[in-house]
Amino acid sequence: WLPTRIRAWAALRLAAGIIRGVSTTSRPSVRVRRRAARLAIDGSLFCSVREAQQLPLCGFYTAVATECLTRLGVPSRGRVERCRAVQGGTCTIAIDIGAQSNAEALAA
Repeated sequence: WLPTRIRAWAALRLAAGIIRGVSTTSRPSVRVRRRAARLAIDGSLFCSVREAQQLPLCGFYTAVATECLTRLGVPSRGRVERCRAVQGGTCTIAIDIGAQSNAEALAA
């Protein structure tokens, strides 16, 4: 196997490709730093709403990123850090690499 950091980077690049495939107006960017990563989505399809929302609408991006990581054997936990629909700006997903996923934590 490749080192975890390289698999994480590859998985998040795959997630970025899926996001671009869903909407050509979405521009994802990925940063991997040690045991953490950030997935920023500019021009989010789901978060381009007229009125500010109470809850983030970026759950799809979190699910895509964590599932791609899982498929490449990298345990992770993701959360919406910033959502365009709530605060404006760029949607940002924070990912803890090597962390037990929320589903695994509930099952344990």
